[in-house]
Amino acid sequence: MTRPHQRDGEKRRREYLLVTDLANRVQCFRAAGLKVPDQDHDFFSETCEVLAELVQECLLGPVVRVINMQDLSYAILSRAHEIAGGFDSAYIVSSCTEIASPAHGTTLEINRLVDYQGNILGIGPRPGYPSIESQILSIMATAGDRPIIVMEDGVFSGRTLCDVVHRLGKNVTAIVVGFVFPEGRDILCKEFDEKQLHIIESVNDPADWVPDHDFFPFIPNCGRVLGAMMNGKAYPFYDYDGFPFAIPYLMPFSPMKEWTGLEVVAKMAELSRYCLYRTIELFRLIGEMNGRLIRPSDLRGCKPRICLPFQVGRGTLPSIRDESICDFLYRFDLEKE
Repeated sequence: MTRPHQRDGEKRRREYLLVTDLANRVQCFRAAGLKVPDQDHDFFSETCEVLAELVQECLLGPVVRVINMQDLSYAILSRAHEIAGGFDSAYIVSSCTEIASPAHGTTLEINRLVDYQGNILGIGPRPGYPSIESQILSIMATAGDRPIIVMEDGVFSGRTLCDVVHRLGKNVTAIVVGFVFPEGRDILCKEFDEKQLHIIESVNDPADWVPDHDFFPFIPNCGRVLGAMMNGKAYPFYDYDGFPFAIPYLMPFSPMKEWTGLEVVAKMAELSRYCLYRTIELFRLIGEMNGRLIRPSDLRGCKPRICLPFQVGRGTLPSIRDESICDFLYRFDLEKE
């Protein structure tokens, strides 16, 4: 599940968690009728290896720890299975499809939304899904009298998880978390007793936690979703073609240092350039497999929805209605230069 970039015998340092699921996210494009590289394609293993090395070069003290999302999800499911004695009588809820789907549960489509300056607006639904309140009501109606098990890959502050569990009510009999940061552990332990809360691992000295898909534009769930406030609640913003927008964790799109916890600006530029051109290479490969250039409109059928990349602080939205993804990303990088 994990692979630390640290020499044997070296004194243990703060850990920077890099969760990898890029290969799995790309498989979502199959739902849009596209041929894509298999999860075991060399492209993904090579990308993961180089990305981890570049992230490590962006850090001054912490050591990168790579966590494979699929391995993590199986560890969480295994623990939950032991607790529940199987999933026949329990109803599984998670914000991670990789956890909910194998257990025939429900994915709670939830994320943080930001304004065009990158300021957090609050928790809202992922693009293409109804409000959090509507999703919760649907889950409770479907679960009926069955006990609910809430499972998450990781917890940073614990506030969102606590809010979700309280909304689901007394039917939540167990909470299973893959890893948790100190602040989140303190909050969860105050809210839930040891019979209800099950933590696979506590990360005692974390630097930060970032999933690799946040570094690759046009990949489902990449970056922070652009939103707007309506009646005091945050919702995704859409253009006239129905596309949502998100801010990738790359220069020049985002305040990368603040959002990722990385430290060496010059190396962050190198990492950004690598991820941008690696994304171009990926969509060129998908284009070759399908015999055409890939445009955003070709990805409409996938879930989670893809978002168009947006640059923090930029007053205008990108218009790429008839442009290929590769051409757009290449042009954007040239504009940055």
